[in-house]
Amino acid sequence: MTTTVPPAEATGVQASDDQAVRCRASLVDWIAATAPILLWMIHLTFEASFARHVDVHPSTEWLLHLGTVVTAVPTALCLLWSWRVVQRAGDRTHGRDEAGVEAEVEALEDDDGGDCSQLRFVGWLGVGIGAFNLLLILWEGSYVLFLGPRAF
Repeated sequence: MTTTVPPAEATGVQASDDQAVRCRASLVDWIAATAPILLWMIHLTFEASFARHVDVHPSTEWLLHLGTVVTAVPTALCLLWSWRVVQRAGDRTHGRDEAGVEAEVEALEDDDGGDCSQLRFVGWLGVGIGAFNLLLILWEGSYVLFLGPRAF
């Protein structure tokens, strides 16, 4: 069974309305942009709280490494998601289709007449926050490798 989608003229929805909605940052985009801050705070708290335990029981040092991996991987995924948001906003601004092929189309605009600037802002914000917090997580995780658990 197939369903057909009526053309935009038949539904009364303008094509520009659909384009404006696609230029807005979604909740997932905002979460990906800001979650690395929370992940870094979780990492810092976890490492600091388990440092004494690892000092008393050195065989559990792997817990500190696990804390680094468990927080670094989602941070890297948020960073990649935000980078994809930047690419998506740039593609829409420069008139590329979904496959990335240049097309003779108008640049998509948001409600204010901008060119997906909110989406681009959220993307670059997420890239900056994600990169900085990933660096912090890996830097703090390297303390365990090079200085041992007593570094905390």
